[in-house]
Amino acid sequence: MRSALVTAGCQRGWIFTDADLGLLRGALSKADVFSVTVEVAHSATSCRFRHAENSGQDHDGSRVDFRYNCWITILSEDVQRELAKPAS
Repeated sequence: MRSALVTAGCQRGWIFTDADLGLLRGALSKADVFSVTVEVAHSATSCRFRHAENSGQDHDGSRVDFRYNCWITILSEDVQRELAKPAS
C-alpha cells in the first residue's frame, strides 16, 4: 500500500514523507496559489486520509475547501489503479 500511495502521488505532484510507522505525510503545492498537507494512515491492505493543513484555500476549521476533496478523490483513485497493476 505504501508503495502504491507514493507512486500514485508522485505522478500528481504529491511529495510523501514517512511520519511514523504506518503513517505518511503528503504535501501538494501548485504555483504558490495553494498548498495542502494530508496524513495517510496505511496498512498492507487499506489507507485512510486525514486533512492536516492547507493555505490559499477556504478552510474555517469545520469545512475543508471543496478542491481538497477533489484532490483526495483523485489520489485515492490513482492508488486503486496502482494497486490493480500486475506485480512486476
